[in-house]
Amino acid sequence: MQVKQLPLGVRPTAADLTSAAYDLPSEIPAEKTVVICAGSCTGSHDLGRFLMAAGVGIPHEYFDISIARVLAERWGLLDNPLDPKFREIYLQMLQLQRGQNNVLALDLRYAQFLDYLMNRTGARLFNRATVIHLFSPDIVEQITAWRAATNTGVWDFSDRQTTVPRPYPETAEENVELFDFDIDIVTAEDTGFRKLFAMIDVAPVFLTTNQLFAAPREIVCELARLVGVEPNVAALDAMIAAGAPRRLDENARRKAFGDLANDLKRKAFRV
Repeated sequence: MQVKQLPLGVRPTAADLTSAAYDLPSEIPAEKTVVICAGSCTGSHDLGRFLMAAGVGIPHEYFDISIARVLAERWGLLDNPLDPKFREIYLQMLQLQRGQNNVLALDLRYAQFLDYLMNRTGARLFNRATVIHLFSPDIVEQITAWRAATNTGVWDFSDRQTTVPRPYPETAEENVELFDFDIDIVTAEDTGFRKLFAMIDVAPVFLTTNQLFAAPREIVCELARLVGVEPNVAALDAMIAAGAPRRLDENARRKAFGDLANDLKRKAFRV
């Protein structure tokens, strides 16, 4: 029986969520699974924080190798936890250390699925899981945020650099070509997940970024009840109040997209 309580009233960063403060050790593995399938810059981290506050698991990018290594080392698995020899053990560790109200919840990128879950471990993970497909209908906003984050190495509200910054090319022509490459990466995540859903016969709970931020309380409470958890509404309201989507300043927005808008139109129509 879980006795330890998660930190309340704070909006955790990715580093916070990886720390021991968010471990909930249990002798009984979580029996239910929630998988948030989402591309980058869709609001999946916020959805994860809202679900955690409501009592639905502790969603995190557990199949990001840098996160997996930190967790596994703390739990006594010193080798690469995503190596084929250790994936089943790592998943069992997650079920024992990161369940809340009998739910293990994951925030998953399609690239992580390709790298680590196209196997029996992935099949077991998705078996009878509640799958949420979080999708941004505003591709311009999504690609702009993604390119800005790639350029700065900053991916969440903490302003902490977590990846090596990628500078923009020096010429507009080169930047347009890079944008073309970038948009293929971003859109491939949604396409890949939809192909996966078709192949494994899953009808996910489909949720747009706009819907999530327009009515987070109602949506998260509905998701919680879908997996049999009575939501902690007070904690959820506090988490919603503590957070807001990260907004780009105009300079970052201009560099990521605005300066290229006319050139991109010409490329799109070959004029």
